[in-house]
Amino acid sequence: MVLAWCGDPEVKAEALAFAGEGMPLSELLPEAQRSWGIPPGVCTLLKCLPDGQSVAAFEAIPVGADLALVPARWALELLAGEHGAVHHTDADSSQRIAVDLVITLYRRKTAGEDPPGSEWVAASRAAEAAGRAAAADHRLGPAAHAAATAYAAAAAQAPEAAPLAAQAASARAAAIDAVDDTTFEDYQAAYAEADALAQAAEYSREAMMDATEAAFHVTFAPVKDAAERARAALAAGRPVSERDAAAWEQANAAGEVASATLGQYTAWRVDRLLYHLSQGPLIGGELR
Repeated sequence: MVLAWCGDPEVKAEALAFAGEGMPLSELLPEAQRSWGIPPGVCTLLKCLPDGQSVAAFEAIPVGADLALVPARWALELLAGEHGAVHHTDADSSQRIAVDLVITLYRRKTAGEDPPGSEWVAASRAAEAAGRAAAADHRLGPAAHAAATAYAAAAAQAPEAAPLAAQAASARAAAIDAVDDTTFEDYQAAYAEADALAQAAEYSREAMMDATEAAFHVTFAPVKDAAERARAALAAGRPVSERDAAAWEQANAAGEVASATLGQYTAWRVDRLLYHLSQGPLIGGELR
């Protein structure tokens, strides 16, 4: 079992010193994996954090924590959290059924069970089929990406369900870091899980973008022509009618709401990853 910071507060202090010097997180992760006791899968997930989050990420991780379930807990957030994929699906739809199936598997996993690979494979295939069905109807963009989120999250626990290119990439990464056949298998599984979850996070972001764009167009469509007239008049220095000016303001307000919504989603995703990093159980201690 790998313990965060090798169970040594001085190792964490060293890492924070490097992070405090402004080194990018991407440059710190190889050392974090090699010498600081941060599992390879968690290091790969940390790449999902924006630049400038090195100190926050390292501060969040308790000394001596077991981080093994961090990827699974974050996957559950992407699926069922406040801004999770399930909220972009309709009740009783094939997409909702597929996402709920993967959520159930992750709840079992985070509760200490080990669902068999066959269940993960079946769930990934169901989510993939649901995503394709939704993608066939451009009006269901958010649902398609929600199902894709579930597909990638399920494939994280069943690497054989992942695309061949992804399987090959995890094998190449493991070959670089492993010292024997046993560690190769462990590293490959960790990289496959983290890479699939990083893809799930990207699909989750796209689902939110689709939903935000759809909400924007609900407001924008009725005022589009008037707003365009206002934009053209302003660009040409001509007077703008009261009606067109109101439409222009309405369109801008809708755009600001959309931008704020995406910003809130990004902040939420970072917050939840940092939270789960902080909640790894301390071996011989209590949850911190």
